[in-house]
Amino acid sequence: TPRGDQEITRILSALSSAMLAFLSTPSHFLAPSPLAARGTIRPLATPGVSPVARRAASARTLTASASPPDRLKLLYFASPGRAQATRLAFYIGGVEFEDATIATREEFLPLKQSGELPYGQVPVLYVGDEPVPYAQSTAILRYAGKLSGLYPEDPLRAMRVDELIEAVGDASAKVLKIFTVEPEKKEAFVEDLVAKVLPATFGDLDRAVGRASGGAFAVGEGMTIADLMIFNMNSGFSRGLVPGIPKDIVMGYPALARVIESVAAHPKVVEYFEATK
Repeated sequence: TPRGDQEITRILSALSSAMLAFLSTPSHFLAPSPLAARGTIRPLATPGVSPVARRAASARTLTASASPPDRLKLLYFASPGRAQATRLAFYIGGVEFEDATIATREEFLPLKQSGELPYGQVPVLYVGDEPVPYAQSTAILRYAGKLSGLYPEDPLRAMRVDELIEAVGDASAKVLKIFTVEPEKKEAFVEDLVAKVLPATFGDLDRAVGRASGGAFAVGEGMTIADLMIFNMNSGFSRGLVPGIPKDIVMGYPALARVIESVAAHPKVVEYFEATK
């Protein structure tokens, strides 16, 4: 009815005025909630500090507070594989850890069947006295990077590092299909991989690294775990572990080659490989 419509209009107008008055009130006149006062949540605003500044300060604090626990035990096979970048990160950063290795499949199967491994696979990282190890190779690598000073504190640089880690993971996943493709299709699969798939994939990755940094390393001026991922990816090819793929396939891409050579020449990396011959 017309009268009902007028009443609705009056109510909406009153609500709009109240909301406008609330939003116009300076933030320092708004008292924090009881939960905020007890530290459960934060006030909506802090006078004189922008939300961006608060987030940046928080990110710096979280990174600065990271310190190695009393015990770190990395468990993986004796081969480089998915744990090598983490081993290098710990070594470069001077972080003490136990490098526990599984020698054979027969040694691995009982461990897998025991339920001790969160996803039935390795690597895993045992931290302090925690009963359940941490899993997933890139999650472990990021943690190692934070302890070793190889993961940026700046959120944008960290995101670029994460981007390159994911890109390397995507490239590796394409290559690993070699080991699961049906035997009668393998030759054609490898030919397509070498002629089309990997040139496109490595070309994209090379351009991404070139845009992110024009220097020796992939992101910024110093080494990060993104460099270790690229270096480790190349190691699988250079050691001839992937049948049908040229050993030097990655080295044809200038930005990737620059990163690989820079990591290989790093004094701590040279020292690591000398010590683990």
